[in-house]
Amino acid sequence: MNEILVLIKFLLKIVLTTCLRKVNNFCFFFMWFQDSSCIKLINDSWANTVVGCSMFILQHKLKRLKIELRVWKKNSFGNVHNVVLFK
Repeated sequence: MNEILVLIKFLLKIVLTTCLRKVNNFCFFFMWFQDSSCIKLINDSWANTVVGCSMFILQHKLKRLKIELRVWKKNSFGNVHNVVLFK
């Protein structure tokens, strides 16, 4: 399980570097790891079985995780930009 989190942290660092170049890309914030529901979501998403070659499996799992994290983020934090603007 720890290997999965290390792998995901490594892959998310790659995503973060590309995220800085594109406006509409998905960004992962490491503060999300402080929430236990985020870690559970990552473990549950990663545990789902995908059939195919290794690169297809990795791509499919990351794509699914990205979608699930977007939904989780919206449900957990709402629209962060509006919250910051109104405070």
